[in-house]
Amino acid sequence: MTIEEFADRHAGDSVEYVNGRVRPLNTGEARHGQACCRIAARIARFVETHRRGNVFAGGTFTRVPTPADPLRVYGPDVAFVASYELPADDVLLTPSLVVEVMASSDTRAALFEKVEDYLGAGIGVVVLIDPPSRTAAVHRPGAEQQTFGPDDTLTLPNVLPGFAVPVADLFR
Repeated sequence: MTIEEFADRHAGDSVEYVNGRVRPLNTGEARHGQACCRIAARIARFVETHRRGNVFAGGTFTRVPTPADPLRVYGPDVAFVASYELPADDVLLTPSLVVEVMASSDTRAALFEKVEDYLGAGIGVVVLIDPPSRTAAVHRPGAEQQTFGPDDTLTLPNVLPGFAVPVADLFR
């Protein structure tokens, strides 16, 4: 199946396409949904106010080609795309920023594999939100992970200069 066939066949489904297989996204619990909504709302408000681009939530299909799987498609919890990067066909995104919120069914190993895939595919910033620990970890190519705790303010100067949100606000 091509990437376009996958996108056409599974539009609206909460799935990803990895190694030639369709797999369901891990979603469902309240903490996950709340954290997704809060970070998406904060980013969207900032992006709209500053006319920086577009924000997508809820598993919008995102191209994440890897050497072993050039057709890989993930469905991140939140994605930011600068307006000039919107695809003409409106099928698959190539974002500048991806946010993944850890669900209780996610493993850290699987999430860190996704982070590596996102960064390897050219996505400049990946944020992992962890509701149980009330933290946000920022990943950038060639840089060490930067962790923000509940007393910190999350900033994303590389991709959204001026954006700031108290991490504790993501979990209230």
